[in-house]
Formats: sequence, structure tokens, C-alpha cells
Amino acid sequence: MTAMGQMAMPDDWNMSMAWMPMPGQTRLSAMSSFTGMWAVMMFAMMLPSLMPMLWSYRQALGGSREKRLNELTALVGLGYFFV
Repeated sequence: MTAMGQMAMPDDWNMSMAWMPMPGQTRLSAMSSFTGMWAVMMFAMMLPSLMPMLWSYRQALGGSREKRLNELTALVGLGYFFV
């Protein structure tokens, strides 16, 4: 981070240029790329705790001979990420 420049801010502090949009990038595209990277990171971080829970849920429903087991498991997984 020290190799990147800094931008002087009011009240005598500096902001790293890493937080500034790339040249030619609009605010909308900067927001979209941040949101996309954040979503991928959250999915990767939440998946290890989600899989054992979904496995237990699927086994609990499997004993009830549920016909829509795949759909219900996917719905629970989507609900987990939505919350």
C-alpha cells in the first residue's frame, strides 16, 4: 500500500489512492465491481459453514421421503445467503 500514492484530505490526513476509482471508471462501475467482489468473497466465506448445515437438513428430510429434496435444500441455501 505504501507504493500507492496518497491524496490529501481536509483536517490534515491522507487517504490511500487504493480507495479511489480507476481512471475512466464511473461511480456506478466502481460500485458494481465492489459489490461483485464483495458478493464472491461472502459466498466463499459462508460456504464452509453452510455445507454441513445443508447436509444435516438434507439427511433429516431424506427420512421423510420428500419428493422435492433438491429444491427444498436449494431454497434453504438461498434463504441462508439472503439473510
